[in-house]
Amino acid sequence: MRDNSTWTVVLKAADVELYVGRFGGKLTEVNGVWQFERKLYVQGMNEVESTIEWATNNNTTYINDDKDGKGNTYALVNMNKTNYIAANVCFQKNNNYSSITSVTNSNFNWYLPAQKQLMAIWVVNPSLDAYKLNSGHAYWSSSEVKEATESVWGVGFNAGGTSSSLKSYSNLIRCVREYNY
Repeated sequence: MRDNSTWTVVLKAADVELYVGRFGGKLTEVNGVWQFERKLYVQGMNEVESTIEWATNNNTTYINDDKDGKGNTYALVNMNKTNYIAANVCFQKNNNYSSITSVTNSNFNWYLPAQKQLMAIWVVNPSLDAYKLNSGHAYWSSSEVKEATESVWGVGFNAGGTSSSLKSYSNLIRCVREYNY
């Protein structure tokens, strides 16, 4: 039965998730083709309004996987919930984040992207229209630089350059989420 009601739906950029591509999960070989297991989405706006530090110090973490942001984020949060600011901001977006005890926990969806995942976001950035990432700043990844362990990889969205910064510097962040479907 119709009642001729009119509804207005308002979506805020914070509520929008933008499809990046198959850049989530593990990188595996399927029938001779290397591909990621899951679809990756990036949130429609920066998580915080201003730049933030990656960590409160430049200590070495040895967390440097350039493709597994979810694993990096989980390891950083479990190492110290307050020192690794950028990873913790994304981790706290998860429902019941304090009860998450593994990377495979069903509540663990949001995380800080790894270096290669962040580069994938830069590649599709022009197609994100109004939700484009700020070209005047770099964005943090969750990947520590292997050769310079006091530094972390970031991606500048003006030209897509990957560069390292000390963990105590400030950059922007966009959290990502992956889905199995």
